[in-house]
Amino acid sequence: MIMLGTSFAKPSGCWTKPTRIQDINPEDIHGHIFMLSPDNRLVAYEYREGPPNNIAGTDPAFFQELIEYLQKNALASVLGLQVLYESPSKQMVEIVLKDVGTVMLDASEAKYGDIYRVTGWCVDQKDGLVDFKGGESHAKTTKGTHQVFVGGKALPDLAALKSLLKGEDII
Repeated sequence: MIMLGTSFAKPSGCWTKPTRIQDINPEDIHGHIFMLSPDNRLVAYEYREGPPNNIAGTDPAFFQELIEYLQKNALASVLGLQVLYESPSKQMVEIVLKDVGTVMLDASEAKYGDIYRVTGWCVDQKDGLVDFKGGESHAKTTKGTHQVFVGGKALPDLAALKSLLKGEDII
């Protein structure tokens, strides 16, 4: 099994769910979130559908400095690197769906309670200044909990996912 994300619209978001390796096309996925492995390599632990991101313009020193920082501060099991096509333009909220993955939704299109933990930051560098912007966060649902318990229901497709989100009054 791998964690594979599928983007969708209306509302805008991404559903990342456990997917059997036999059910994927390895030529149509790419690493999306990377962690530092015990042998000090950045390895993907979450994937997205579609062609890989172009990181050719990224200074290789960035990756080495990141690895060294994670090692020095014992953060390899806490922080990962998410590779985006471009900087996120929207605030996103993440809802955990027990046993069927997670859903990232555009915060303006979702109903949720208070944000209780920021889970993603975007590094923006302009005019020699580096700015960390919050881009993703875990939110309490309208029922007051972070996790939406699905009770073992299989969700076969995006239509079923959206129906569940509407039924839980999240969208």
